[in-house]
Amino acid sequence: MADTIDGPVTLLGLSQGCALSIAFALRHPEKVERLVLTGSYAQGMLARNDSPNARLEADTLANLVQLGWGKEVPAFNQVFTHLFVPSGTPEQHSWWRRLEKESASPEMALRTLEVLHRIDVLADAAKLDVPALIFHANQDARIPFDEGRKLAAVIADAQFVALDSANHILLE
Repeated sequence: MADTIDGPVTLLGLSQGCALSIAFALRHPEKVERLVLTGSYAQGMLARNDSPNARLEADTLANLVQLGWGKEVPAFNQVFTHLFVPSGTPEQHSWWRRLEKESASPEMALRTLEVLHRIDVLADAAKLDVPALIFHANQDARIPFDEGRKLAAVIADAQFVALDSANHILLE
């Protein structure tokens, strides 16, 4: 099996992966043919709004991660599950809780959340020279719909597609 991929690829970025995909495409333009971004944002919650209410929300989410990440605490589980997949079935909610538990330790989840609240690649996105297709749920409970539109507006020739959904994470 080859160690590298020959030729450029279509890079799929989901949620916070959108900002990381943008950064990668700028650093390695020869490796990226196009971007497909879903639930996207270029600026984390505190990068786009450092108001007392935004800081309170960021701190509240951080505290919830510290107290309940990976534990079977229904109150905690419901907060994040309903932010990411509010329209999910009970089975999909169970899948999401398992994914949280298996994807990161509470400490790593907290560190990641803190970095993502302050991430800002909006100026970088304006420098992109690759086609971009951006999907965003019109009732997204996690990332405001306008953040997806704002990102599409700064990327030259980006196509924006509004999805009729409240889910941040696309479900079957």
